[in-house]
Amino acid sequence: MQHKDNTVLKYIYKSKLGDIEIFVNEDYLFALFFSDSNTFDTTLIKNHETISNNSIKPSVLTETIHYLDNYFNGEAVNKTPKIKTFGSFFQEKVWEILKSIPLGKTMTYNELSKELEKQGIPSCPQAVGNAVKRNPVSIIIPCHRVIGTKGQLTGYAGGIERKTQLLEIEGLSIRSGRIIS
Repeated sequence: MQHKDNTVLKYIYKSKLGDIEIFVNEDYLFALFFSDSNTFDTTLIKNHETISNNSIKPSVLTETIHYLDNYFNGEAVNKTPKIKTFGSFFQEKVWEILKSIPLGKTMTYNELSKELEKQGIPSCPQAVGNAVKRNPVSIIIPCHRVIGTKGQLTGYAGGIERKTQLLEIEGLSIRSGRIIS
């Protein structure tokens, strides 16, 4: 089955932490989130075609699946699929900073806010939190790596338990809802 270039495709990835919905077209990954998180507004992608494991997949979807396979197996993730997001100027800037947080590292909301201010963008941790919450590409744009000032695990669309599991996959130790050294 061949897909038109502008067709948005939905694929369900079965991870060990739950089903993940992936939305792509021939060129870009648009959204990736845990099916039960309910934070991404799928009305932004009104018309899509759901495909199965047996379907022909565009290369960006194959790359996304490979990325997730490696990530969940604790292996090196070398190639990130091409991503296209549709946020406000502020959200896009926050998401760019999220992409720079290395695997196995974290950043606080306050640090994110200061990073924006270095770029001349007025900010506060609460505004940053709202932008992080609206991240459409979970895991690959690693919003789960954002933590509270004292190392506490705070809000994550997929739930705190899942955030803990993602950070543990990355080699971080967590006890009583906090990152420990």
